[in-house]
Amino acid sequence: MKLVDPEQAEQRLQTMDKLLFRPESVAFVLDIKSRTFRQWVAAEEFPPPDLRKGPKLVWWKAETVKAYVDREIEKWQQAGA
Repeated sequence: MKLVDPEQAEQRLQTMDKLLFRPESVAFVLDIKSRTFRQWVAAEEFPPPDLRKGPKLVWWKAETVKAYVDREIEKWQQAGA
């Protein structure tokens, strides 16, 4: 196993926070189909896009996706407690 330099790891995490994700990428991260993700957005079950350039060109910030995942994990843990 190769260890990552802590400074390098921190730089990568900071860069990741600035990434923008297209719907297909968010769906991949959530391990769902793109169509399901679009349905969640339409039903307001997932936050709206952070950036929009027309009706079909949309992006989410990495922090938005992470916040959603964190909230869902918390709900899941509370339900199991």
